[in-house]
Amino acid sequence: MSEIAENIRRVRERIRAAAEACGRNPAEITLVAVSKNFSPKEIAAAAAAGLVHFGENRVQEAESKIPEFSAMPELTWHMIGHLQSNKAHRAAQLFHSIHSVDSIRLAGRLSQAALALGKSLPVLIQVDLGHEETKFGAETGQIHEIARAIGDLRGDLCSPVVIPDLARRVGMSTSSFHKHFKAVTATTPLQYQKELRLLEARRLLTTGGASVTAAAYEVGYESSSQFSREYARKFGVPPSRDTADATG
Repeated sequence: MSEIAENIRRVRERIRAAAEACGRNPAEITLVAVSKNFSPKEIAAAAAAGLVHFGENRVQEAESKIPEFSAMPELTWHMIGHLQSNKAHRAAQLFHSIHSVDSIRLAGRLSQAALALGKSLPVLIQVDLGHEETKFGAETGQIHEIARAIGDLRGDLCSPVVIPDLARRVGMSTSSFHKHFKAVTATTPLQYQKELRLLEARRLLTTGGASVTAAAYEVGYESSSQFSREYARKFGVPPSRDTADATG
């Protein structure tokens, strides 16, 4: 057994023991290997030993590594370091998730990039609780409330967006909610839900085997013709084309 494989075995054993000690299932815990400053050869050795999740902290370094693993689509890449807003689009292209969203501006840039790429990009909000000058993180402010509202929209694609109801659920005025929501996502709640609906519909068409009509109704459209028009505007092809491509 290689040194890397042995190190991974030991870490997994420590995770297992800690999880069982507090009554958790070890399978619920994701091990992310910090691969910054390690060569592609070393990352490949870790992948061969069973690791799937890797974390990089610089976009520039990741650009030189991640493309080398294009033949291994099972690998998941996490951005774990501080991310500047001007690198948000490239980060959205490279990574499967971002662990360090620390400003409304960055959240908005990532949201725009993900929607333009037609992908769902999970993020973690990095919050500044210690107020240390050398550390990054967002002020607590109203990020938690907006995150709750985004979660509500993602969890219920079919229901119409009622701004006063969303604002009331998170304890904000309608005008304040609308302002902060747009600052975080760079779009309105209604447009944000539409983008989520179309992304989910594309997933249903390309991987779920759904028909165009079934996908439209599944994500909340009442008119399949309206769905087809908006889908074509978003992705550049009609939904029937994606259905045909998925079925060969």
